[in-house]
Amino acid sequence: MKLLNNILKLIVIMYFGILAKNILQLTLGYLSNSENDIKLYKLYNLQESNYSYDFLLQLIFIYDFLFLAVIFYLPLYLILYLIVARFGNKVWLQIFYLITIYLLIIYFLGQSNFNYLFIIITTLIGLLNWFLFKKWIKIT
Repeated sequence: MKLLNNILKLIVIMYFGILAKNILQLTLGYLSNSENDIKLYKLYNLQESNYSYDFLLQLIFIYDFLFLAVIFYLPLYLILYLIVARFGNKVWLQIFYLITIYLLIIYFLGQSNFNYLFIIITTLIGLLNWFLFKKWIKIT
């Protein structure tokens, strides 16, 4: 199966997506002066936090890049791979998939606290995924 040939590339794409999400969360959280609680689906503002930068960056690394990468992001990227293998690598599909996941997360975990800036982050990650899938993942 092609998935076995592409699994390492898929993992690299996943980590690019995680890195982009965290950089955009930190940047837009700082620029928009958002709240300081660190959650998967919210913007971060490290300057408003009571904790040190080092502690928060270590927390983000352990939480997003290690723990959630294995139990949350990898299964979602495997599902995305199967969807792309079935329907093709389309920009709208990548963006729609990620926005749907974001909306489900805030519905079940975030008490429906919708954030328009996070939709922008999700759209940019969808574009990044589309580009990286186009560049690195060979389905056919």
